[in-house]
Amino acid sequence: MLSPDQVRAAFAKAGVRSQEPTPSKPADIDAPGCASRPGIVYWIPRDGIVARGYPRKTVRLWAASPGNAEPTPAQWEEIAKQCERLQREMIAWQRTNKLKPNKPRPATSLELTYFDDCGAFVEKRSILKGIIARGETSAWVAPPGAGKSALLTEISVHCAAKIDWRGHRAKEACGVVILALERGDLFKRRLRVYHQRDGLQGLPIAVADAVIDLLNPNCVAIIVSTVRDAEQQFGRDVGLIVIDTYAKGIAANGGDEDKARDQNRAAANLRNVHARLEVHIALVGHTGKDETRGARGSNAHLGDVDVMVQIGGDAIKVAEVVKGNDQPERVIAQFKLEAFELGRDEDNDPITTSIVSTEHFADAARGSKSKSKKDDLPAIPKAALRALHECIADGTTSAPADEHVPAGVTGVTLTVWRDRLLKLSIINADGNYREQFKRIHVTLKARGIIGVWEDFVWTVT
Repeated sequence: MLSPDQVRAAFAKAGVRSQEPTPSKPADIDAPGCASRPGIVYWIPRDGIVARGYPRKTVRLWAASPGNAEPTPAQWEEIAKQCERLQREMIAWQRTNKLKPNKPRPATSLELTYFDDCGAFVEKRSILKGIIARGETSAWVAPPGAGKSALLTEISVHCAAKIDWRGHRAKEACGVVILALERGDLFKRRLRVYHQRDGLQGLPIAVADAVIDLLNPNCVAIIVSTVRDAEQQFGRDVGLIVIDTYAKGIAANGGDEDKARDQNRAAANLRNVHARLEVHIALVGHTGKDETRGARGSNAHLGDVDVMVQIGGDAIKVAEVVKGNDQPERVIAQFKLEAFELGRDEDNDPITTSIVSTEHFADAARGSKSKSKKDDLPAIPKAALRALHECIADGTTSAPADEHVPAGVTGVTLTVWRDRLLKLSIINADGNYREQFKRIHVTLKARGIIGVWEDFVWTVT
């Protein structure tokens, strides 16, 4: 039997504070709400919240087994993580549901996180370190046939199996739900490859082959319910949701991805999913006809996501971060697609699907990229680059002391560069010059010609 003191001591070591036990609730944990009974540790919601409508549920986190009378240190750590996840879910429920109030509260009052409590949100819960983290949204954009869905299939397998992915460390195994708004059977065939080629079995991955209207607020309940069903089947929580394609979800009931209004409505609904599930949401989308301008549709999409990855290239594809809230633009993967034969049909013809090859092409891709990054640069970005070199020659700005800015680089602020472009009439002061300037530096960043961090810009040699 685990004594209340043991429970409190173990959680204190894990950084979780507990309240004094009472006869009716031994070792009731205040944050997160966890309790101990003989041979079992489980999470219970707080009585005050249950009284206001939260489901009265008990989640078993650990139970004694022969030869294992109490959790190991590693199991205590996992119990603490699960408690924190459930506690955040409970808090999110408070924020998004109309409660039966115990006390009158002002209608405009919002849930607050106070200064001393902000430390709990500093460290990300990474699934694949540096690219897939819980609580964030990423966008993966490319022209048709460039391998974006195939790459997300590979990432899904690595998240579910806890396998390092192309230099990114796998931090935890998690369930994955793929919302295939188009070509669901293609996802299933690709997943089958990993079973046949790599011998993987029992991975916690599920595919939902249906169209969801992401502009309808009801989509939040549909997604959450689907994820909960998957978690029951998996026996573990889901950490990654893939939506392929995001545009199909916006257009499902007449929405237009070119309209900021529709982009923002879909983004708001996905934020409500985040409020109820501690997951990463990966959105698959398309670039426009001009790939240098990034994702197709309103740039409200770019503004909402935490990370945007753009994929391009011919035989060897290059996946590159073109926008990151807290990371620099960088190449994250070089890969190529290959055909895999799954079997034969009734006519003895091969059944094939295209997947990401297991080969790595970092050196070849880097060499190809460095030779071609300034080739065929459009006239306006080329003129803007010359103006940037002139600005740096005229007088540099001190580089910020930040790990995202290479040591020793010289550069200027984006404002100084933009003012020079206005002066030279490279961008038009009478038009939407801010959007023009944004297109220029996004194009140059995507080709690896410049680096930008916050308001500081420098050239990459």
